[in-house]
Amino acid sequence: MKLSLLRNLLLLCTALGALIAPVRALAQDSRGVILGTLSDATGGLLPGVNVSVTNEGTNVSANLVTDAKGAYQASSLNSGIYSVTAKLDGFKTAVRRGIEVRVGDVIGIDLILSTGGVSEVVVVIANAPLLDTLSAVTGTTVDSKQIAELPLGDGTAYMLTRLAPGIMDTSDLHFSRPADNANLGGIVANGVQGGNEFSIDGAPNMSKARGVGFSPPSDAISEF
Repeated sequence: MKLSLLRNLLLLCTALGALIAPVRALAQDSRGVILGTLSDATGGLLPGVNVSVTNEGTNVSANLVTDAKGAYQASSLNSGIYSVTAKLDGFKTAVRRGIEVRVGDVIGIDLILSTGGVSEVVVVIANAPLLDTLSAVTGTTVDSKQIAELPLGDGTAYMLTRLAPGIMDTSDLHFSRPADNANLGGIVANGVQGGNEFSIDGAPNMSKARGVGFSPPSDAISEF
């Protein structure tokens, strides 16, 4: 869902909390990733396949070519709904639509190409994965529906961070005032010592006190 000019709000990344993930896993970021492999009906991997990853809302595409192992990866994707199109001479064009990318998502989309003409198109509508198996980073995404429906005690959507698993709030609640950002410096993720980093659409949004700089209106936030 797109609300105003703010598409993403990445609220919390601990400075010392990076994890090394197995296989194709990536560290969490303010942008998303779509990756996968292309194969034929027999399971053979297909190098040299032209792959387009397109934001269906903006029609902006990332054009890629699969490597020697039939793999592709589109990084730094803004949140939104995407489609993946794969083309290779001698095979039908495969299209996967309705892929929802949220803040920090790493989504695996593997496609199987069937023999035929490129002009023939096989379209599949994506289903949301039940379990993220590509990233070892844990996190919670709060979307605009939750922001609109949940009570905001501090007058800002930031306070919903306290609902995420592993988050401990060490701030003084006497200073929880509408639009006051100071308390967010007291959020600790999974007991990790250090500081928090706040950004809007990937751009730094920090105050001198290591708290939040600008606090956008809650109805201008797509998700964090």
